[in-house]
Amino acid sequence: MMNDVHMGQAIRAIMNEQGLDNVWLAKQLGLHYSTARRMLNNAYLKMEWVIAISKLLNVNLLKLYLQEDIKAKDNYEQLKLELNERFQERIKVLDAANATKAHALEDENKKLARELELTRLRVTHLEEMVEVLKSR
Repeated sequence: MMNDVHMGQAIRAIMNEQGLDNVWLAKQLGLHYSTARRMLNNAYLKMEWVIAISKLLNVNLLKLYLQEDIKAKDNYEQLKLELNERFQERIKVLDAANATKAHALEDENKKLARELELTRLRVTHLEEMVEVLKSR
């Protein structure tokens, strides 16, 4: 979820504010200096390291994750709203197109119904003519 926070850089900044360095952190965590340095080069750290370092620095680093989660959720909600608006507009366009098609089909049905009625009348007229011719 995190997009903007580089956890290793955030920890380094806090350590600098407190006058601490990578050597101190490595000793506190029981790590080799180079391992601690590599860890702080990562944007994402394992949660157990974040919690342990939070305790050592007396800072709640989890807030950084939560802030990013909130930002990501807000971005997601905004995206959902934008997509919903686009879909609603598309539905309106499709509804208008369907209404036009429905109107055209309705007109076509009326035309076919008139032609059918005219054909019935012609058939009836022809049947009457046949009856007249038979009676002669």
